[in-house]
Amino acid sequence: MVNILVGDVQMSHEGMITVTFGEKEIKFKKGTKDGKVLKYMAQMFPPQGVLVHAGEENLIVTSQEENLSQTEYIYQHSDVAISDTTGLDNKILQAVLRLQVVKKGELVTYGTVVIFNKKGMCLTANHCLEAARMRTKDKRLRVGDHQVEILARDADLDIACLQITDGDGIDFDFVSLGYMLFPHMKIHLISYPFMLKEEFMMSTPTVTHGQVASVLNPFQCSGDYTCFSNSSGGAVISNNKLIGIHTEATYLEEMKGKSNAEKLDFLERNRTHKSSHGIFVFASSIASFLVEHKLMSITRFPSSSSSHSFFSGHMVSSRQTRK
Repeated sequence: MVNILVGDVQMSHEGMITVTFGEKEIKFKKGTKDGKVLKYMAQMFPPQGVLVHAGEENLIVTSQEENLSQTEYIYQHSDVAISDTTGLDNKILQAVLRLQVVKKGELVTYGTVVIFNKKGMCLTANHCLEAARMRTKDKRLRVGDHQVEILARDADLDIACLQITDGDGIDFDFVSLGYMLFPHMKIHLISYPFMLKEEFMMSTPTVTHGQVASVLNPFQCSGDYTCFSNSSGGAVISNNKLIGIHTEATYLEEMKGKSNAEKLDFLERNRTHKSSHGIFVFASSIASFLVEHKLMSITRFPSSSSSHSFFSGHMVSSRQTRK
């Protein structure tokens, strides 16, 4: 459970860090794990989000703002979201895992994966693998506690399919692909966004909510769900079905009227902040990709008579160049 606290952060010359919550104070000494994290976050994101790992709890410390509840403030300003799992099947949360790579004996997170069948086949964003410089059978690649290998990837679609290789005899929790999609449809993003160092990341995924905003092209949709840095590969869920894979965040309002140079500068300065819009590759395009690579039976592909989406005429090969 994530506890929400609202307070002010002060750092003394002696290295003592004090967080004040009304009449209550919590002090952290310089050199302690919690003190280091709090100081780091206070310097990186003043005065927005500060994550403190204290014992078994994750405490989120923010500055207060008028007319906002603690929950509303976190959603609007913090780099940490509150995971509200209302209406979500618990098996879905179990099927969304970190994509990690073993580097110098430690696990480093590069994104999120979602298991989509009981045999342990997974989907993620291809650029997460590119960032990790992963090859097909690199033994350093991990999904949860399991080793995986890359079965197929498509740079244009920004999708990759992985297979858990050490799960013999295990029926994995998974999320089935869903092809129903229409404007303003309620959706959830489940992911493991960037959060300081590995030891300070939460053990459960972040869940944020929104709706389908628009179709961008025959492969992608935008949604107005909140997303955070490094949420790529996250599962976009509706009605407990996997309707897409999150591939990037957008800053629509902030981009209006800016030159290309200003846009690049804005994105660089805000690369660790949240966005109110995300882009995801939708399930029918993912199914095309899987069928093309012989990873899904054609009999499981949605028929043209199904009312699976409002863009059913665009179920085309993933090799077609995106426009």
